[in-house]
Amino acid sequence: DKTVYEKGAPAAFPVKPEKYSEMKAVGYAVIGDPINGGYIWLNWRESILAYPFNSNTAKITNHGDPTRWYYNGNIAPDGYDVFTVGIGINGDPGTDEATATSFMQSISSKPENYTNVTDTTKILEQLNRYFHTIVTEKKSIENGTITDPMGELIDLQLGTDGRFDPADYTLTA
Repeated sequence: DKTVYEKGAPAAFPVKPEKYSEMKAVGYAVIGDPINGGYIWLNWRESILAYPFNSNTAKITNHGDPTRWYYNGNIAPDGYDVFTVGIGINGDPGTDEATATSFMQSISSKPENYTNVTDTTKILEQLNRYFHTIVTEKKSIENGTITDPMGELIDLQLGTDGRFDPADYTLTA
């Protein structure tokens, strides 16, 4: 089992100078300078090492596995609400519709946060539904403070109800 010392995109990972020789010794192609540090370059099969999974039990079975592992290891633990929209998801030559749906639900924070839009004219409608959910039902910031460093031409003030709504601000030029 190889260890990737820095999380990052699956193309190149920074290598700390003190880890350079160790990484080279276990077989990584380390590009760069051992004094100032360098990068290891990973092909797509090796890139799965950057995602949290047990290499003794987890094997890539489809092209969605690395994405699912990345989501579960790097996004889900932070508690973000993630919404996904599939456009005409009905499987492809490598999978079927049920597997594709299961995958899309697995990279959403909840299964119901995934929607498959079969009619492309309805994409905007679905995105607006999610936007409405995010804006009206989710509280990304509660009891926040607004500091206005933008200058006197931008006027951000609370409304008469003591809340900040889009109708409460004006932009003048």
